Amino acid sequence: MKLLIKIGVLAHRDIQNTLQTWQKTADYLTSELSEYHFTIVPLNFTQIEAAIEQNVVKFVITSPAIYVEFEALYGVNRLATLKHLRMGRAYTMFGGVIFCKADCDNIQNLTDLRGKNFVAVAENSFGGWRSAWREIVEAGINPYRDFQSLQFTNSHDAVIYAVGEGKADAGTISTNVFGTDGFRGKS
Repeated sequence: MKLLIKIGVLAHRDIQNTLQTWQKTADYLTSELSEYHFTIVPLNFTQIEAAIEQNVVKFVITSPAIYVEFEALYGVNRLATLKHLRMGRAYTMFGGVIFCKADCDNIQNLTDLRGKNFVAVAENSFGGWRSAWREIVEAGINPYRDFQSLQFTNSHDAVIYAVGEGKADAGTISTNVFGTDGFRGKS
């Protein structure tokens, strides 16, 4: 009988996308290390810390900011750095993007976000909140006080849809969501 090894993966988008992206990795590891069976466990931004804390997963694939917290809190050690392939080049860095609908005339700069409904991924998402939060604060806005509302969706896709459907005035997501395997919208 093979020993089951669970790999927790931060589901930046949704469970299906996470499984589609990482299943080949689990299959490869299972085929190369025949005494083990590797399985992918998609975890959203609120589930991932509990999975580490409760030792539900043996390995974790997460963002750099969350990794640093896990290293300090739980003694997690890094094995590798993921490189994202974009336009034929490998990148190990990413950030966040703050956006609104193209026809939104009342948001032209960060200070225009004051009093608006804003949506972000999660408070522990580097590209989906923390990068934007820093820039918003630098612009003199306290998002927890100065926004009309601030919501966290646990999904980059949900942020895009919330802004696109007019449920929020502006939002922020990670720059690595777009690209070869990134957001393509609803079909």
